Amino acid sequence: MLVRIHPLISTIVGERALRPISAISIISGIGTVLSPALFKAPLVLSLLSPRLPFLLLAAGGTNPILFVTLIGIRLSITDWHWFDLGRRRGREFAMKSRISRKILMWNPRAQKVGVVALLAIRPISRHLLLSGMVGLKSRTVAIIDIISTVVFLVAIIMTVKGLR
Repeated sequence: MLVRIHPLISTIVGERALRPISAISIISGIGTVLSPALFKAPLVLSLLSPRLPFLLLAAGGTNPILFVTLIGIRLSITDWHWFDLGRRRGREFAMKSRISRKILMWNPRAQKVGVVALLAIRPISRHLLLSGMVGLKSRTVAIIDIISTVVFLVAIIMTVKGLR
């Protein structure tokens, strides 16, 4: 069984923020492996492993409010840990990513604007890590994270409804 582990996990073994991130990665891997068996329970499958094909499958047969609430929580469960990791140790990892290197060459205000734009597009691990690195306020990150996650999930629901 092959489980894809986030590149940072191999870099900073023992970091406290990586414990929940690693646990969620393992759960996601288990969900992916069990996907043929969970095909008839798409919401459970999406909660274990929120990959786009599984989300599309679940959005079609789930109450939209329930879908956005449960999947939104699942998608956001490790976001604080990525932000915290970026705030405390982000500069160590900045050179591992081409986009991080480019953003860190900008002036501080432009860095924050760029990272806010990335978060608004999609609050994924590297964008949350960057938000901690450039010093965005946790409240700002939390608001953008929640709004962009909800918009992403509503777009999935609308896409599925539109294809019917």
